[in-house]
Amino acid sequence: MSLKEIFASTDPVEISFLQSIFEDAGIKIHLFDSHTNAILGSVAGGFSPCRIMVSESDYETALDLLDELDAQLDAEEQEDDQD
Repeated sequence: MSLKEIFASTDPVEISFLQSIFEDAGIKIHLFDSHTNAILGSVAGGFSPCRIMVSESDYETALDLLDELDAQLDAEEQEDDQD
């Protein structure tokens, strides 16, 4: 099974949030560098981000899901700006 990186961040909250979203959508993920990030993340200023990897067969679905989330966040920001 070949894996592709779908997202990387030094923010554990972002990683945890997306992990939950992907798993709820039935997309199995693999976290790479999570231990290194936990140790060096805040000290090294993003030197070693945690990476979310998905199988090649799930990559397009995961990418679509990220695009949907991005669109929802943009819409919410626009609503907040109007208030």
